[in-house]
This record gives sequence, structure tokens and C-alpha cells, in this order.
Amino acid sequence: MDLGYKNGSSFPVDSSNGGKAGGLSMWWTDEVEATVMSSSLHHMDMKIENEAMGTRSFSGIYRWPEGRDKEQTWEMMRHLASQWKGPWLCGGDFNQFLSDEEKKGGNMAVEVDMQAFSDCMADTGLRNMGFTSYPSRGITGAELRVILRKDWIVS
Repeated sequence: MDLGYKNGSSFPVDSSNGGKAGGLSMWWTDEVEATVMSSSLHHMDMKIENEAMGTRSFSGIYRWPEGRDKEQTWEMMRHLASQWKGPWLCGGDFNQFLSDEEKKGGNMAVEVDMQAFSDCMADTGLRNMGFTSYPSRGITGAELRVILRKDWIVS
């Protein structure tokens, strides 16, 4: 299948909880120069440059699969935020709700977990741009989410 992109990078993600995990991918056209700054089983961080947008950062996030390890995701995001002072966009599978209204079905969302994600976003200057849920996974809610710093929009 041809997606129309000539350049790309893919990174495996943590599937240690016995689940099926694919990975994080970033694809771009020749008009964009992308440089991988860092990556792990839970993130990819890239510097993106082009003539029209200037220089920006994109981080793909894949949250630690075990609930007890959620805080590691937020600490990783705080670290990534400290590495980049310009426009920054994050997207990925955060597997976390910001409010009860996002969750459809299953048990109620845990307030302390929602607050921890909200605190991380506040600490890093990120703003919620929405999410997409996948009903085929059973419980619908915040699966894939995009968050960005305000300067991504205004620069």
C-alpha cells in the first residue's frame, strides 16, 4: 500500500503486558526534514523543519501498559518538554481520560489518574486537541489523543 510518503521511521512499543502492540510511526514528504532526537519503547521524539513552518518538535507517545506505571509516562513527557522550548505537538496512545465525559462504558474513570494527566499537561504547557476512540476495543474513550503547546498554533 502506497501512502504517498517517501520518508518515515517506525519504532516498536512496549507489549510486556501480553497485549498486541504495533508501534509508533512518523511519515513525511520531501518538503519536511525530520530528525529523530530520541526514542524508546514508549516514545519517539523528532525535530521537524520546513520552510513554511520553521522548526518544531513532534513526540509520539505510547503510555506504559501497566496502570501502576502511568506516572512514568507523565515524567517522560515532562522530560521531553524540558528538552524543547519551541512549538511542540504530542500524539499517541495515552490510554488516559481527562474527564468522565470522555469515557463511555466500563468502570468509572479514576479521578487521581485524570488529575495526574491534567497536571502533566499543565506542567508541560500542552493543550488538549481531542481524541479518537475505537469501539472495537470494548470500552470507548480516550485512545488516540493529540495535545500541543499553544505556540504551535500561533507560530
